[in-house]
This record gives sequence, structure tokens and C-alpha cells, in this order.
Amino acid sequence: MKSILFVCTANICRSPSAEGIFKTLARRAGKENDLFIDSAGISNCREGELPYEIMRNCAIERGYVLNHHARPLKAEDIKRFDYIIGMDASHVYILNKWLEVDSEIENKQIYLMSDFLSKYDYDGIPDPYNKGKADCEQVFDLLEDACSILLNEIINNKI
Repeated sequence: MKSILFVCTANICRSPSAEGIFKTLARRAGKENDLFIDSAGISNCREGELPYEIMRNCAIERGYVLNHHARPLKAEDIKRFDYIIGMDASHVYILNKWLEVDSEIENKQIYLMSDFLSKYDYDGIPDPYNKGKADCEQVFDLLEDACSILLNEIINNKI
């Protein structure tokens, strides 16, 4: 079983949305039993909270469920997950720093979510927190595109 962890700052907007989208796409592709999908935040500032309300509402409108409770990233996550996907460059930087510090972690696959975009040109997935519905919708557009490509690449062993 392959495991994928989506990471953002507080685990209440981008990463739980990516998790929800990816789980739905995996289920539609008949791969839900082949993949373990989760999300976490670099910070523990929102631990235990549900995703940002506007993101949950956008998710419902698009047929996704976001019921993940925010949790901080842990050292065990870095060791456990096969693919770790940061939502922007700051997350990837911090994730790579964790790799440098822990000599037990080897050959981890850390990626930038926007690297999987096929329809858009962004250097990262923008943070929609404290912004309006249009910003949240934009993030869903980006994540749907990137998650589709990422799932295809994992299923076809391209990464």
C-alpha cells in the first residue's frame, strides 16, 4: 500500500482539501484500498479543528467531504509516508529540513503540489485562509487538477 501525506501550514485549508479530493479521486479510480491518504500541518496552531468553513462549503458544492481534524506533522509521518506533498515552497523547505536533521530518514519523496498542475501555472497553492469564496474556489480548481495528475503518476509508478 502506498501512502500519501498532504502538508500545509495549519492543516485547515489546503492540505485537508487535497486529502478530500485525492480520496474521492482514488475511490472513483477503484484504488482506495491501495492508498493511505492523510494530511497534516507544519504548525499545531489549529490542532483538532475542522477545515476552514468556506473550504468545507466549497467542498460540499463539488461533491467532496472534508471531515479531517487538523493535526501537526510529526517525525513519524516523515518516516511513514511514501509521498509527502507540500502546498507551497515554504512547506517543502521545512520538510526537507526535517530530512536533514533525522539521519534515519532516507529516500523520501517530497514534492511541491503545484508541480503536478497541468492546466495552471503556479509556484505553489495559494493560502485561502481569511479570504473569500472565490479564493477558495480557485484553490479547489488547482487541487483538482494537481490531484488528478498526482494520482495518475502514483498509480502508473511514474513517481
